[in-house]
Amino acid sequence: MASVELWTFEDAVEHVLDVFDLDNSTRNKRLARRSVLQAYRDIPNCRSWAYYYRRRTFATSASYATGTVTYVHTGGTYERQLTLASGTWPTWAARGKVIIANVHYDVEDYKTTTVITLTANSNPGANVAALTAFTIYRSSYTLPADFRKLTRLIDTQQNTEIRVVTPDELYALEGRAWREPGTPLLAAIKNDGDYYGNLSLTFTPPSNTAISYDLMYEAKPRDLYTEQYSTGTVSCSAASTSVTGSSTVFASTHVGAIIRFSADAVSLPTSLVGVRGDNAPLLNPFTAQRVIQAVTTTTALTIDAALPAAASGVKYTISDPIDLEAAAMLTAFWRAAELEMAKLITRTDVPMREQLARTALIRAMESDERQPPTRYSTPYGYAIPQITS
Repeated sequence: MASVELWTFEDAVEHVLDVFDLDNSTRNKRLARRSVLQAYRDIPNCRSWAYYYRRRTFATSASYATGTVTYVHTGGTYERQLTLASGTWPTWAARGKVIIANVHYDVEDYKTTTVITLTANSNPGANVAALTAFTIYRSSYTLPADFRKLTRLIDTQQNTEIRVVTPDELYALEGRAWREPGTPLLAAIKNDGDYYGNLSLTFTPPSNTAISYDLMYEAKPRDLYTEQYSTGTVSCSAASTSVTGSSTVFASTHVGAIIRFSADAVSLPTSLVGVRGDNAPLLNPFTAQRVIQAVTTTTALTIDAALPAAASGVKYTISDPIDLEAAAMLTAFWRAAELEMAKLITRTDVPMREQLARTALIRAMESDERQPPTRYSTPYGYAIPQITS
């Protein structure tokens, strides 16, 4: 923790205000926040940054065909009710599709372990008699919340790479190139359909067994919610990671945020460069900063490491971290935020700031080249150069 350079949403807003010599009025802070958020969206999309590469393992769900079904189109407990006999619907059934007589129908909702409903636009249209055979399968899986771009998808059991196609190509094959679930051959990234703003990974054919996959992808940075929260005071015993608040209202959105501790109960802690404000101290550097691991109640949270000394009834601030690698990306981020602010307040130096932002971005990209030098490489690895006198 101590060796990592951390900057927060609050720091970024203060930086923008400082650069333009603006006070922290409501309007100025609103414009500064907007500038920071725009830069925070733009910088990750400028390059495939090494910092944002992630790997996630997940498994598909096996298809299910145990028992038989009865479909009641209308007049049952639920409209378009599909009832299962001699089995139980999988817990993921609401995300699935049902095959009846070689036709694929979309599931609308999971009602009970034996009852699901079909959608209004995808159903048999009339009752289906009891003892009818069926297969239910799941083809789509919600991608991680921080997903931005797929790099590779590996079937870990077969040790093969799954080819990713467009949604149009996938739809052209779905239910036509295959009749029953099997071993997935292709996948596509598309709108999730169940959660706003989320994407899903859809396989064709859908899996008939549980298969483990390695998902290599580029992540987006952590969302920024909290610029500064500082209500009340906090205490923490020596060698403890439990922080107790007084008059605080800690929230679940604070998990993952940075909490900074003041040395006293009078002044809020500032960053190492201080804080703007007519009635605030210019410099009251935090005594420690920690990452919030959990919020158990509105007055209790857990941090990632113990403090160097006990804190008793001290002031504090909570702010979301700027989720980027400071060594390579921070200066480019500052310049981008400054440029956005210059545009918002219609300054005449926008062209100059565009050039500064472009130069900083180029340098950041150069700093992000992490592979070792290749001038001594050979087909079999790296050779040690011969040094002669």
